[in-house]
Order: sequence, then structure tokens, then C-alpha cells
Amino acid sequence: MTASSAAKLPPRISLLMGDDALSRTKAVERLVDTLSAAFPDATEDSFDGSRDTLPEYAARLMTPSLFQETRICLVRRVHTCAADDYKELSALLACDMPDVYLIMEAAVNPSEVKARGKTAAFGAWLKAYTKLQKTSPERYAFETHTKPRDYELPKWLTQTVPRLFNRTISLPDAEYLVDLVGYDPGLLHTELQKIDIHQPEDEPVSRTAIDHVVKAGRESSPRELAQALGMKNMVKALEIVDNLFAAAFYPPASIAAIYRHFWHLFRIRQYAVSNPDTMRTFFSNRSREVQNRIACEIGIAAGLMQPGQERRVYPVIIKPQLIAQAKSFKDKHIKTIFRLLEDYDVGIKKGIRTLTRQRFELLCFAIVRVKELEDTVLAA
Repeated sequence: MTASSAAKLPPRISLLMGDDALSRTKAVERLVDTLSAAFPDATEDSFDGSRDTLPEYAARLMTPSLFQETRICLVRRVHTCAADDYKELSALLACDMPDVYLIMEAAVNPSEVKARGKTAAFGAWLKAYTKLQKTSPERYAFETHTKPRDYELPKWLTQTVPRLFNRTISLPDAEYLVDLVGYDPGLLHTELQKIDIHQPEDEPVSRTAIDHVVKAGRESSPRELAQALGMKNMVKALEIVDNLFAAAFYPPASIAAIYRHFWHLFRIRQYAVSNPDTMRTFFSNRSREVQNRIACEIGIAAGLMQPGQERRVYPVIIKPQLIAQAKSFKDKHIKTIFRLLEDYDVGIKKGIRTLTRQRFELLCFAIVRVKELEDTVLAA
């Protein structure tokens, strides 16, 4: 091992915590890769609860290797150890193990560790470990890998993509990717892997690359069509209709998705009638905390969310702008849309109307321009 490689080595003991499994796993891989490059003859070993108890595993680590090779040792899910095992683990951390690099993982966020209850023993051990890390950072490392909130995902991608793929991605392109793929970091990573395979080295993850790899291989859904109609975005709706008809179009699925979407908008409007002051606060207050709280309350009232699902408020209510959508339609307009959907559905099922793309596009146009349609009828 050269002096330059030694200078880049991580501390002997590392603890990586957080519910972001992707980021945490990649961090472990980087540590192992760094150590393997510095010590080509190093061996890897993981604690297996079905094979050893933690005291037995700790005893193995404290026993010097006969062949003097470096050992890279992993203890996963350290937060689930038995209460008595943390005493053994504390003794292990204090022991001088010149041939061992110990990497520990905990799949919980520090904020979730409580002084009482199931996590009490781990919490006491964690408090002692963080104290050691602060006094001896050259020996102890501590990293947190917390899953970003949904609204933070695009910014998180701009920071994570360079680290994982040695590429860049702009914030607008990251937002575009999230809009296409959704808010699951695991799915986003899968799509980024596909882009990484197709992209020339060092090129950024651009919108062109996203369209070529992600959008081209993805079918639009009836739910996306309903969202476009709710936003009165006819251009987007026609693009989705084109995609739906290019596959095996099934009208009942789209009709049901559109009806369900506008039913939720109707429920939001009913909430607004009963809670006008709350709605005024939502539109006038710029505080994210206040808007999220009110949006969560509205989502529960509209049947879009359940109590305890506060983390879903951004993708379910805020991002699709459902409250603004509900405000843009009147009750009578939504009832007219329900009648249009029912007439179309019955006509197709009874064979009164033939299923054509043009007829379905006319239905979408009538939904988007429902106000103008009613005004024309009244004028006649």
C-alpha cells in the first residue's frame, strides 16, 4: 500500500444510518471498494445471525488473523441486535484490531431512535458511539443517509447522480425525470442505470437522454390522462391518448380513472364550502408547513389519503395541484363531466357508439372545455 492510498483510507470503524437504502448501500460499496483497492488481498466477512451470535462474531474479530491479511467486516441491521449484545459491541469498538475495518449499518434515521421502547438499547449505544466519533473522528466515522422528502427528490438527484454515476443532471431535468418515473428512489435509480448504460461517458443526464431511454419505453396510464384533463391541458391529453391507443386501449379503465379523478375534485370542493377560512389560508399562506398540513387535511377529507400518511401529501395533493384544479371547475361543470362519462361508457358497452380515437378525443375536448360547452348550450 502506498502512502497516497493510506491517506485516503476511511476510519477503522464506520456506522452508516438512515432509511435511504439506496444511498446507504452505495456508501457501503464505496467503502469496500476503497479498502479492496488499497488492500488487494483483503477478505470480506459479514455478520450472519443465523450462523453466529454477536458475541461469537466479536470474538472472531478480536482474534488476530493468522495470515495477517486485512479483514473488511460488515454488521448489517445493527439497530436490531439484542439488548445485551450492545455491551459486547461497545467492547469490540474499544478493542485495538489493527487488521480489521468494521462497517456497521442501521436502517433507521437517528430521529426515529427513542430513549424508551424497542430502540432504547440501541439508542443508548448510539449515543455512546456518536460521542466516540466526535472525540476520535480519525478512528470512528458516522454517516446519515435519510430518504429525501418527495418535494426534495429533484434536488437530491442533482447531488446523488454525480456521486453514483459520475455524471451531472440539472434541476429541471431531474424534475422531469421524477415526473415520469415517480417518487420511489429505487425506481429512479433503476432508470438512471439504464441511462448510464446508453449514454457516452461523461455526458450529463439530459432531457434528450431521459426521453430516449425512459419515456420511449414507458406507456402512459389512464391516471395521467385524468390528471391532464383536470389541468385542462388538451395538448398533453392528446399526447397521452395517442400513447394509449398505440397500445391495447381499454376504455373502461380510462373512464373509471377520469371519473375517480373528478370525484376527488368534487370532494375537495365540498370541503372548501365547509371550510372557507382554511382554503383562504391555503392559497394565501406561503409556508410549506402550513400548506402541507392543510393539504393533508383536504386529502383525508377527499378520500385520497389516510391518517398517518403525511409523507404522501406532496405527490398526491401538492405536486398535481389538485386543490387548484378543484378551484378551476364549478360543481355544475363536474356534474356535467360525470354525465358525459356515463353517456360515453353506456354507449360503448351497449354498442350504440363505436370505439374510435376521434370519438374519445372529442370526449376529452368536451371535458377540458366543459364551461364553454355549457355556455353554448345555454345560449342556444
